[in-house]
Formats: sequence, structure tokens, C-alpha cells
Amino acid sequence: MLSTRRLFRDEAFARRGQREPIDGLLRVTAPHEWMILVGAGVVLLGVFAWALFGRLEQNLTAEGMLVYPGDRYAIVSQDRVRVMAVLAGEGDPVEAGQPIARMRSIELERQVLAARALA
Repeated sequence: MLSTRRLFRDEAFARRGQREPIDGLLRVTAPHEWMILVGAGVVLLGVFAWALFGRLEQNLTAEGMLVYPGDRYAIVSQDRVRVMAVLAGEGDPVEAGQPIARMRSIELERQVLAARALA
């Protein structure tokens, strides 16, 4: 233990007349750490750009029923369709034959185009 203290004391004694640079450049991170930080920044910027300009297509295929107090009517579609607009709100009275929603069927559109091509 005594020899260890002596070693450090000799080292400190040898440096007693030297000046240490305190205004020199201090390197806190290594270059590869900067590359990781830049990569994370690029990913974050990409996520932010997608949040502003990206678009998610949302489709829902489901069987459903409109339920009013006292009466129940099933609305059934034979094809897969996408609801484009709801024309009747909750509690609105509707007449027979009145449209309550606007739907888009890709299969039906294909059949209409084929029929127009033959005509």
C-alpha cells in the first residue's frame, strides 16, 4: 500500500512544473456516436414527414343492421363495398326507396365498364 501511494506521489511531483491546457478542444463523443445520432434524426424526420403528408387507406367490411326503437331492418350487401357517404343521420325519418348511404363496389364498376365496352 505504501508503494502505491509513493508511485502516485512521484507522478504528481514530476508534473508540478507543467501547465495543463484548459482551453483545448474537449472531445465528448466519438465520430461513430455522431453517426448514430444523425441516423436517429433522419428516422425521426421521416416519421414526421409521413405524419404530415402520408395517408392511410381505411376499409371496413362488415355485416350490419340499422336498429330503430321498435323496428329492425337488416341492410345486406352481396358484394364487398366501401361506404363513401352516409346520407341519413341517426334518428332521421326515411321513406321507402330513399338512399341512406352511398357505397362503391369495385366489382360492379368493372361490370359496368365491360357492358359499356360491348355497347
